[in-house]
Amino acid sequence: MSGTLYALMAGRGKLDSSLKIRIYKTVLRPIITYASAAPTHIRTLEGFQNRTLWMALNAPWFVRNTTIQEDAGVEPLMDFIRRIAIRHEGGRSSKNTTPGSHGGTPVHGHSSWATKTNSRAPSPEPKVD
Repeated sequence: MSGTLYALMAGRGKLDSSLKIRIYKTVLRPIITYASAAPTHIRTLEGFQNRTLWMALNAPWFVRNTTIQEDAGVEPLMDFIRRIAIRHEGGRSSKNTTPGSHGGTPVHGHSSWATKTNSRAPSPEPKVD
């Protein structure tokens, strides 16, 4: 966390804890979930989330992470990532796709785009019987 953001989130600053939680949800969590594409870093990202929420709520050291997450109204990072992934996949399947197109790529109502050939590609030789 950069020095300026750390100064906003940590300690008994002038910001209310609900505003600190909002900063986390709108600024930091999108960055964390973007980095979550690499599953090897999930534990590190969860630690970052827990430390950030701990600072935002000014919680004592002995409070459990689950209690801090409940008090902040923030779900565990893995649950959030799963929910976003499910919502994303659900959104893809509901769009117009053309069978046989590139991996079910959404075509958005223009089926000719999926079947259009490259004009620079050589045309196939005609068959002579």
